[in-house]
Amino acid sequence: MRLYLSILVFLGLCSQAALASNFTQKLVSPDKSCQLTYEGAESNGDGVFYDTTGGKKKVVRQGYLRIGPIVNWMSNSIAELQISEGSPSYHSYYYDCREQRISPSYSLPIAFDAQNKIIATLEQEEIVFYRLFSEKEFLRAKAAGVGLTEYFESCEPDSKFENANMFHIKMKCEDGSNIDLTIKVPD
Repeated sequence: MRLYLSILVFLGLCSQAALASNFTQKLVSPDKSCQLTYEGAESNGDGVFYDTTGGKKKVVRQGYLRIGPIVNWMSNSIAELQISEGSPSYHSYYYDCREQRISPSYSLPIAFDAQNKIIATLEQEEIVFYRLFSEKEFLRAKAAGVGLTEYFESCEPDSKFENANMFHIKMKCEDGSNIDLTIKVPD
């Protein structure tokens, strides 16, 4: 009897794990020209992102997801695959379905310029800029008052690229202070 119960418990756990890994989500670009498909655990488990554009199935990225999948289309061909590491820490990969390229991991990206393919990331009171698909930073700018806690917990941030290579960050904070910072980003 005891062996029978142990087998039932084991089978129940196996079927629960199998169900968790059978989650599928289709992620289509705004103009419907690109499609990613995620297969795997809905959260706290392994999964695979595939490029399924045109009916073909190409592995884009696979690995463990704590929360997910989180995908943001940055343009009609570039998708951000956001990987949570626990609040507020996360990193992102960017996949270009037209070029069929995946970027290296960028920690704490806060803005993306789709036209120039530039990523702004946040480090403690610094904004670091990368060109998409490069691991080498090309600009590091001081950002007094723009710390991780302020940006993710005690302020309402608005970060974006504007006009001709200008990065703008505006923050309204709980303590009543405001931060308004503009950084010129070289070509």
